[in-house]
Amino acid sequence: MQRIIVLGTDTDAGKTTFASLWLAAFLDAWSYWKPLETGPSDTEAILSWVPGAKAFPPVHHFDEPVAPPLAAVRAGRVIPPSHELASLVPAAPALLIETFGSPYSPLNETELQIEFIRRLSCPVVLVSSSKIGAVGRTLALVRALSAEGIVPRAIVLLGEADEFAATRIAAESAIRVFTLRPPTSGPHQAFKNRPAFNSRFCRRFRRV
Repeated sequence: MQRIIVLGTDTDAGKTTFASLWLAAFLDAWSYWKPLETGPSDTEAILSWVPGAKAFPPVHHFDEPVAPPLAAVRAGRVIPPSHELASLVPAAPALLIETFGSPYSPLNETELQIEFIRRLSCPVVLVSSSKIGAVGRTLALVRALSAEGIVPRAIVLLGEADEFAATRIAAESAIRVFTLRPPTSGPHQAFKNRPAFNSRFCRRFRRV
């Protein structure tokens, strides 16, 4: 089975947008799973943006848009420990697993999300915004992950192209860096424009 974990430098880095583009490009092969959600559902967004996408339901969804452990306490529920959460990964030939926040966001009352990521032991793709500050925030997380024994297969700068940032991040990290500008009308257009946008996406990411 193939599994790839989508990490982000922080909340709103573009993980769900990247996941939607990946699923649109590899629609026939890949499924989606985000185990923990708060606020508006990213799983529902994926299904809306990419008709025909295969998505597994989250382990927990909380309506309140706050950190999952806080949302769980307020809802009177319990987020399982990382080893239990890792045992709940859906069986699928190819699965894209989206995380929440950053790898160092709180997972539950006693663990950070990095514990769950480590237990999965899967290849990871790191998504970061290409907005100003991309070099610093991306390299800071790359080095933190390296200390955990985790090296991303690729780094994706999502947004307007910044050749300086992409070149510097690649030079400092020795990791392939891709700049990805989503369709201006929204991620769902990647599905509608599949012969154009998606063919380029496939060529770039097929070997990740």
